[in-house]
Amino acid sequence: MSKKFSSTRRNFLKTSAAGAAAISVGTIGVHKAFAAVDEGAWHTGMQINPNIDNLKVVCCNDPLMGKNTKCSTMTFQGGSGGAAQNTPVDSAVVETNMDAMAFALATSATYTPTSAIDAWGRIFQKGNKAWSAVKVAIKVPLQVGVVMPKAAIVGKVCKVLIALGVPAGNITIYDTRQNATDYFGSVSAQMPTGIKIDTVGAILLGGPGRNYLTTDHGGDWSIVENPVSIPNRGNTSCPPKLSDGSIDILISIATNRGHRDLVSSGDPNSSYTGVIKNHYGTFWGPDLHPWGGTDPMTNPLVCLSKSDAIIGHGTNTVPRQQLCIVDCLWSASTGPGAPPDKDTYRLVMGTFAPAVDYLVIKKIRVALMSAQESPAVTKGFLSAFGYTDAQIAAMDLVNVPPGGVGVAEPMQGHSANALSIEVSCPAFKAIAPISFPDKSAISGLAIYNMKGAVVRSFTNAEVRGSRITWNGRNASGKLVASGAYIVKAQAAGKTVSASFVLEK
Repeated sequence: MSKKFSSTRRNFLKTSAAGAAAISVGTIGVHKAFAAVDEGAWHTGMQINPNIDNLKVVCCNDPLMGKNTKCSTMTFQGGSGGAAQNTPVDSAVVETNMDAMAFALATSATYTPTSAIDAWGRIFQKGNKAWSAVKVAIKVPLQVGVVMPKAAIVGKVCKVLIALGVPAGNITIYDTRQNATDYFGSVSAQMPTGIKIDTVGAILLGGPGRNYLTTDHGGDWSIVENPVSIPNRGNTSCPPKLSDGSIDILISIATNRGHRDLVSSGDPNSSYTGVIKNHYGTFWGPDLHPWGGTDPMTNPLVCLSKSDAIIGHGTNTVPRQQLCIVDCLWSASTGPGAPPDKDTYRLVMGTFAPAVDYLVIKKIRVALMSAQESPAVTKGFLSAFGYTDAQIAAMDLVNVPPGGVGVAEPMQGHSANALSIEVSCPAFKAIAPISFPDKSAISGLAIYNMKGAVVRSFTNAEVRGSRITWNGRNASGKLVASGAYIVKAQAAGKTVSASFVLEK
């Protein structure tokens, strides 16, 4: 029986995300909330997706998604902000990495996806309806002059849904406070044809609290006087499409930015605008606004996340909000009106909004951006759903290797500066190309497994011309198992890596 190597992005996606998921195998599996919390549509131990742990959140870090562009060189002001923000985005790289993230998210101890669409089909649930009858709403936060979700991300989700069988006309992109066409109209070429982009939602008045609705402005996603019960907060109003059960799948795609300076506002809830906060402007009424205290059980973001409008199922049999994505390609330490000031080059994705926001705050905003937070409120995002301190403390992002990462260029075939890894033993026969800025400057090279452990390292003397020969064995001389591996090299003070897959 022979084995073969594949070093392309496509083959890596088909076989390696299972290994990526294993990076955090200790946190994978279906958690059961030990504290009894039954409020709104939430019930004790509820799983948004029966096949995916609520606390599993995947993350991909790849500067190539943003073409290594610095946010300090980008334009975020004016009506052309849509086009300006999307110009530095490499849509192909984004879509490839999102497929890898879907693989990692959908993979479990008992199931490995067979294809990209199989992975996405595991994430999205059609319930008791045919895909052709499923209606989808994608909530995006739009505000001129600040970072907004990239069209490549939103467009990829739309393409996946269409591939699953959802008619393009059944997919709507909306923001109840802004005209979505003002933004997506400037990048329409990156969006699938036929999807609906809402025009104008509601005009809101009432000062800083914006506590009441004054008029329906005519958009399909306008907020109308439509009493909806929010656990622990009373009644509020929202677009009828969320309350009447006509939407089967709700997707929250947010950006990574702050929402007022903690020191000046004294509001510990306002440190971050994420996938939960994304819905805050969709619901309006004096029982919901303003924030009102730091008790996690009455935090309006938590209460909204338990509501029937968000995680209920209406006429279907599955929870409505099924996927949450935070666009962290470029991030803002403050906000909500501040432009990005951090080049974070990451995408984060999960099925349970509180878990996604918790890990973005802890692992990206605090750890990488030195942004402010209120630890008690952040933990309350999860404790209010019954998760224990031990469960919360064990959480971590599942890091998904990109489909191909390079400093100078993505891993795509051979070039003048290409260094190749060749497997020379009888059981293996293939070449995995990896591009370096300057192969003569290589100072170290090693092969790693998907858990980050070194499998085999090479000395400079072992680099022969533009090729290194590997016999497929680890440092102890044992033949390695089939699966995904990463080769990394240090060159000119930078680290370059490529992923490859060993298959039977």
